[in-house]
Amino acid sequence: MNRSRAQQFMLMGAAAVLLAGVAFSANTALADKGGNGGPHNRGGQTAGAGTCVISPDPLAYGAYGALDGTGFTPNTTVGYNVTGSGGSAFGFADSDGSGNVSIRIYGGWKGTNTVTFTGGPTCSFDVI
Repeated sequence: MNRSRAQQFMLMGAAAVLLAGVAFSANTALADKGGNGGPHNRGGQTAGAGTCVISPDPLAYGAYGALDGTGFTPNTTVGYNVTGSGGSAFGFADSDGSGNVSIRIYGGWKGTNTVTFTGGPTCSFDVI
């Protein structure tokens, strides 16, 4: 499904408002159990099913980068949470027939940002 940039931001904003508490609770529970909350590799994956990479890393403030992930269930919608100095945002990505996701990610929060896929990998990247 192809959405306009404005629709993507509106969806992410609405989802962040509605699901921020749920996403935070899930991430805290995973961290407490030694799941996806472990140490983060620069631009790469930590523990969890699949892999993800963000490029470029570092990402310029106000610019878009690419987030590519593998190892997801084919042809499904995957939730993800982005956390950084500006707070938290939640979004969704559709996996293709091979279980890959590819989305554009916005460098809107300076510093280290972390993307956590629901039940999947965690990636960190810097925005400068």
